Amino acid sequence: MNEKLKVLVYGTGFAGQGHTEAFRDADATVVGMVGRNEVVVRQVTEELGIPYASTDWQQALADCQPDIVSIATPGGAHVEPIKHAIARGCHIFCDKPLTESGTSAQEIYHLSRDKGVKTAFAASF
Repeated sequence: MNEKLKVLVYGTGFAGQGHTEAFRDADATVVGMVGRNEVVVRQVTEELGIPYASTDWQQALADCQPDIVSIATPGGAHVEPIKHAIARGCHIFCDKPLTESGTSAQEIYHLSRDKGVKTAFAASF
């Protein structure tokens, strides 16, 4: 029997909560969530039954050891967390936009290709 894929969600708002439900519907296990505000991330993880809450992105990557990272932060804040996750060998699922420029998109492409991980982005409608 295959183990479920482990997902770490970065973002506590509408997108992060939606990504959580979508991954659960796809039979993955959401192992943790990261947010900017400690009170908010603890409240959301409690409501959603997520076992790990943090405001420290890099520590959460180390603690949770996810297979997939779901980035659900505001658009301008995607590139650095994506790079951190790829460096740890995580597949990426990111709310739009994946990056803010063609240059950073190419960098993400090369990093993910070299590390052997997949990237995808979510877009409404």
